[in-house]
Amino acid sequence: MWRKIRLKLILWILTPLSLLLRLYAKTLRWKNGDLVERNPNSIFAILHGQALIMILFGRDKGIYSLSSLSEDGLIAGKLQELMGFNVIYGSTEMGRSRRGARSGTLKLIKALRSGFSAGITVDGPLGPLLKVQKGVIYLSQKTGKPIIPTVARPTKAYVFNSWDRFTIPLPFSEVEILEGKPFFVKPGDDIDQKALELEQILRRLYERGMQPFLREIPKPSEQTQT
Repeated sequence: MWRKIRLKLILWILTPLSLLLRLYAKTLRWKNGDLVERNPNSIFAILHGQALIMILFGRDKGIYSLSSLSEDGLIAGKLQELMGFNVIYGSTEMGRSRRGARSGTLKLIKALRSGFSAGITVDGPLGPLLKVQKGVIYLSQKTGKPIIPTVARPTKAYVFNSWDRFTIPLPFSEVEILEGKPFFVKPGDDIDQKALELEQILRRLYERGMQPFLREIPKPSEQTQT
């Protein structure tokens, strides 16, 4: 009973929170702000720790995103909807039959084939940092749509000591959106190999964007979740 009341209360709070986030986003100076417009009908590969930055950047652009059917997923999904995203509830874990996973994947494939773009957190939801999961590769292979490796580079930010190094840009700072070249996955490509290649591209972008804020960017094999 209390859990349901708590969830309803949090969902109610999200509306005023989204208004505050919109005001907050307007204080940021965006560089390379036409990224989405220059790359229509693409899959934007982002990192879990930069999800808030990308929500602020991608607001009201009609981008599709995925959120899980868990309580946390429902909260995150509702916030994204309020920020102008088209949210599909499920997973990108290669169509597996976990709760909502296959349905979510199929809906996202349909959206991409219909000409929309999608944003996928490639190392979520549990990490480790920069470890690309296979779902984004699967989506690109099934739809033929390019993956755009995407990392934010803020001039001033607070970085949490969490597994994903969750990052919040400070108000009135500049945020440059770094991008890699369009990354294609052909029908016969090995998914594991392509995931590794995308991981290496994102790592180079992340080192460019976040090195000033991190003493060391660990390799996936060296990471532990906190």
